[in-house]
Amino acid sequence: MAREAPTVLVVDDDPSARRLVAIWLEERGFSVHDAQDGESGLREAARLNPDVVLLDWRMPDENGPSICRRLSEAIPRPVIVMLTGLDDPRDRDAAREAGADDYFVKGLDPDTLAGRLRELVDSPARFTRTAADRTGDRVRHG
Repeated sequence: MAREAPTVLVVDDDPSARRLVAIWLEERGFSVHDAQDGESGLREAARLNPDVVLLDWRMPDENGPSICRRLSEAIPRPVIVMLTGLDDPRDRDAAREAGADDYFVKGLDPDTLAGRLRELVDSPARFTRTAADRTGDRVRHG
């Protein structure tokens, strides 16, 4: 039986960046959807229930870490990855504190991105939230 393609939601206000990432990931077997800002990203995430949400840091309506915190409360929780032009260790730390599972600087190799997303989606040790976990603590989901 063929494995279903992981669903990725790309949230970025730059249409060229969204399209480029979509092409890269679709060529590597992902099903890709996109959103142009944080609010539409949250709506699409609720509608699609994606495996992964790729978030830009700087968007006109709400920044990536803020959206990340809101997505971290979703049940089930998607893998959340920041994909941004910012390459500062403080930003990486802030993204992790907001609930990001990983952080990449734009311009990385498409195979590296796709490989890491597959690892995160397939990882039995990945942290998720379940309906039984409404206290704010994260639980391991296998």
